[in-house]
Amino acid sequence: MALSPKKRQYALVASAEPPRSLYRLLLLCAALGLFTWMLTPEEGLRRLIPLPEPTVPPGPFRNVSYDARALTVGGKRRLLIAGAIHYPRSAPDMWPALLRRTAEAGVNTIDTYVFWNLHEKEEGVYDFETGYANLPQFLQYAQEAGLYVNLRIGPYVCAEWNWGGLPVWLLKKKGMQTRTWNPPFMEAMERFVRKVVAVVDPYLASNGGPIVVLQMENEYGNVEEHHGIAGHKYIVWAADLANSLNVGIPWIMCQQDNVPTVINTCNGFYCDGWIARHRKRFPDQPAMFTELWTGWFQHWGLAKPVRPVEDLAFSIARFIARGGTYVSYYMWHGGTNFGRWGSQYKTTSYDYDAPLNEYGFPALPKYNHLQQLHAVLSNYADVILRSEPAVKEYGWYAESHTYGDLEYDNRVLVFLSNWHETSPISIRYTNNVKYTLPRWSVTLLAKRADGTLQQIFCTSSVAPPYWFRDNDLSRDRTALPLAAARMEPKTSDLVLPVISSDISWKPEPLAPRPHSNYIVWKRPLEQLRTTWDETDYLWYIRNNISLYEGDDVVTVSLEEYEDVGYVFWDGAFIGEVHGVRATAHTQDSVKRQKKVSVRIPPHKLYASGSGSSHTLTILSTVVGLANYAPHQEQISKGILGSVFVNSQNVTGGKWIHQVGLKGQDEDHLWRLSFTRRSDWRTAHPPIHTPLTWYRIIFPIKSLRALSASAIASSTHPQPLASFAINLGTLGRGFARVNGHDIGRFWNAVAEGVGCAGCDYGGSYNPGKCLVGCGRPSQEFYHVPASWVFDTKSDVEVVVFDEKGGDPFGVRFVALAG
Repeated sequence: MALSPKKRQYALVASAEPPRSLYRLLLLCAALGLFTWMLTPEEGLRRLIPLPEPTVPPGPFRNVSYDARALTVGGKRRLLIAGAIHYPRSAPDMWPALLRRTAEAGVNTIDTYVFWNLHEKEEGVYDFETGYANLPQFLQYAQEAGLYVNLRIGPYVCAEWNWGGLPVWLLKKKGMQTRTWNPPFMEAMERFVRKVVAVVDPYLASNGGPIVVLQMENEYGNVEEHHGIAGHKYIVWAADLANSLNVGIPWIMCQQDNVPTVINTCNGFYCDGWIARHRKRFPDQPAMFTELWTGWFQHWGLAKPVRPVEDLAFSIARFIARGGTYVSYYMWHGGTNFGRWGSQYKTTSYDYDAPLNEYGFPALPKYNHLQQLHAVLSNYADVILRSEPAVKEYGWYAESHTYGDLEYDNRVLVFLSNWHETSPISIRYTNNVKYTLPRWSVTLLAKRADGTLQQIFCTSSVAPPYWFRDNDLSRDRTALPLAAARMEPKTSDLVLPVISSDISWKPEPLAPRPHSNYIVWKRPLEQLRTTWDETDYLWYIRNNISLYEGDDVVTVSLEEYEDVGYVFWDGAFIGEVHGVRATAHTQDSVKRQKKVSVRIPPHKLYASGSGSSHTLTILSTVVGLANYAPHQEQISKGILGSVFVNSQNVTGGKWIHQVGLKGQDEDHLWRLSFTRRSDWRTAHPPIHTPLTWYRIIFPIKSLRALSASAIASSTHPQPLASFAINLGTLGRGFARVNGHDIGRFWNAVAEGVGCAGCDYGGSYNPGKCLVGCGRPSQEFYHVPASWVFDTKSDVEVVVFDEKGGDPFGVRFVALAG
């Protein structure tokens, strides 16, 4: 008897023995699933679920366009060598010199992010005009220096910048999810992007300005899969938004490989191996290396990563050899994380081992070696851009890439590559001429007038640092060591120590403070959504804690906590607790440590009297907000779990919260409220005392004299003056010079491993070459010369030391280079 379709459905479900047709269907589905997921996750997903495609095409372009070989400006292909300089990481008065020195090194393009949380600190209130936020002024200086610009709007930027550049007010929006298909985020992002485009419109190349390319989003390919289909919908929307703005120049997306209406680009230590995959997927797009990492960032408590210039030059030469026509150094000048802009556990210095160091001086020999390479590439740009290279392999580790025809062309450039880490390789390239290629190197040959080939550059042949231009022989060469020494704060002899009579101090009182606002809640509040990142500091106070009889050994435990807390029992300091400690190899994606504890010494246990109620006070401090995570809206700080005094859970009850310090203004923008000198004590400045403010005066005449000496001894034709301040004898906190925010300081000693030496051969990684093991991660802090000289009075340094240190060891150092 035949069953109706509905009855047959029920019969199949009830049957103990499924029919063979069902087995066949299951096997077919399994095979289909295996096939699709053997592809990339996105390709597999496309075969199972149709994904959205961009609907707004690129263009129309005006003055700038691109083809499969390169970006074109004014109808001509361009070989673009770019360098990243982030305008808020250097004082504005430094910008002209930095850009001039960049152009002098043969870099023809400046790369910079646009920092959303700098320009829109408050929703709907924009600042593109004052101080570090004066982006139009930076663009004007770039144009005057003859440089193109790649403006990377983002507006998420990563960049080891606080919360990756996102403004914290986004967290106040209901249902907020960052960087995915989320209307609250997308609406805020679109408003900011449109605002930026309006601000920079006069500087677009389509309007005669220096900006030849714009970037939307940033390295989204690293997190897209975490958001699934919503992530792909978002990145397609972002591309459509970009192209709908009709800016007349191309848009890019870095570290992206699935959006055909923008140029997809590569970031990394090496990108030459990416070119073939890129061309297979996007045959009409040029190969662009948007971040060639010149070094790496540094964490507090870890040594500084450095990258040998031999390897850096190898990376760029390999990329150009294999067909790339745009390379950008990240960073060309790293600069400084002034104020509170550094992200989680990143040092205030953002030197990045860049060719222009933190102070804007050429880092030798890195700067000179790359300058020579750029000169060669620039001289042969027409040859490189004319066609694709001819490729020939020589065994497993060597190959040649030839631009031009050796027989017919007058100008030919040859790249001979050896990527063996330890051994040179001999090859016969042409006319039976033998070439021995150094290990891990690229040798560049050029055709002479007589048809023979001449070596004009080798990435592994680095000349020692030199301090004079070839045509400048007028100075006494005996001054060379002095000039070199005065380019580095650790070796400069131009040091101004502090005079004890010029130190005053005052304590920071424990909260809650009288006549001040505070928040009371039934349990500890999460810190970031209480302070809204207007300060690093939040006080937690829990009163009326009674100890059990016989409690003569007591431990305070926090089940979950971020970042650094100072614990007080009845007003007495008893110790620190630490949450996340990110490492150089895991970025910021480190799970919270569980149950951080501090033991109360017996002599402090009953300081307020046996049997009385006790008060637990914790000053919680934030060490920056993580710049990278798939779900940034999930960030949290401060006390995040239960609080125990021994086995007694004191999480519930009345908790008092006080935002910020007495030494800060009510707006928490780091303006000190100590305006009357009578507030400061001059007698017996304490050392190694937590929660202490210090005010130190340095004579302006002495600093001017030191700076003049530094400039006079410099061998640079246009020396740049700067200062550093040594805070290595202090503990941890923040400092200001004449009202300017130096940034966070921390005398955290770097782990004493990994600094044994550095071999440039072989692939680089951030743990390969380290310096500074066993010493504080940072002792010297950049003070731009304008901060010192913008007042006729003596220089005022104000320091808040959380841990307690020795202010008598503070030193000013004059530099020039």
